[in-house]
Amino acid sequence: MLLKKLEVPSRRSDNICIENKDMTATQLMEELEYAISRNGGDDVEVRMAQQPKWAFEYSIDQAVVVAEVDEDDEDVRTPPKNVTVYLSEGSQIGYLPQAASDELGW
Repeated sequence: MLLKKLEVPSRRSDNICIENKDMTATQLMEELEYAISRNGGDDVEVRMAQQPKWAFEYSIDQAVVVAEVDEDDEDVRTPPKNVTVYLSEGSQIGYLPQAASDELGW
């Protein structure tokens, strides 16, 4: 399978706060919607890249939502605080393709 960098640049640099590089759910959704639109509206695979010096790609096993709740607050309508989405590493697929490494700036 040949992978190549898209001719249209990723919107990634426009969306992510470069200072701390923390991605929000909204930014992730925007990237996923952009990828789907570049794929003609068809669904796309989502993978995780790790270890810039010896880069591998992994599947994503699952996503979970964790929130801080005040156990003393009996009002169930009180929204949780500090909601975070965690993506768990699935299977190692192989080495990260060079096009992906280039796009990530690795």
